[in-house]
Amino acid sequence: MQALESVAQEARLIPKLRPSGRFQESGNQTIPESSNVPSADMSGWVTFTDLAIWFQKKPDKAPQYGPQIIRDQNGSEIKVSNWASLLKTTADWLVQAGYLASERCPVTVGNMRSRYLIDLHPTHPNGRTFTTKDTTLSNGLHIELHWGAKSAAMRCCELLVEFGQDPAQFHVLLG
Repeated sequence: MQALESVAQEARLIPKLRPSGRFQESGNQTIPESSNVPSADMSGWVTFTDLAIWFQKKPDKAPQYGPQIIRDQNGSEIKVSNWASLLKTTADWLVQAGYLASERCPVTVGNMRSRYLIDLHPTHPNGRTFTTKDTTLSNGLHIELHWGAKSAAMRCCELLVEFGQDPAQFHVLLG
């Protein structure tokens, strides 16, 4: 399990944390042991970090249940309807919290090299337009939402880490 967490941290799917739960600048520590890997049915509240770990352990299998609600680190809840909505809502949370603005564009996360996740215009570096129609965030930026369940969940974690947030402090209700 430690090797899996280490790989996920190196791929920036989950943050490298100090034992206090704060981000570490360097080193190779794993997430706190208090983190519980979700059960096989994946129903109920899980952290974004646990969801990323679950997808790493079961890369070819989507959870039986889809996302219903996001809870941020302050306890505020936002309804979502599917995996793309989970990603868009996570990005909009970053916009509303003041972390995601046009100055940070384009945004690429993880191993993305030929695609933008977020940009000023719904266009990838090669000129191809974003696949999905409703790509506009609340501040006018555009987000690519053409991802499967696993990729959308991973992008949520990567996006939070990219903007200095701990995905272990964000929860999603699957049901």
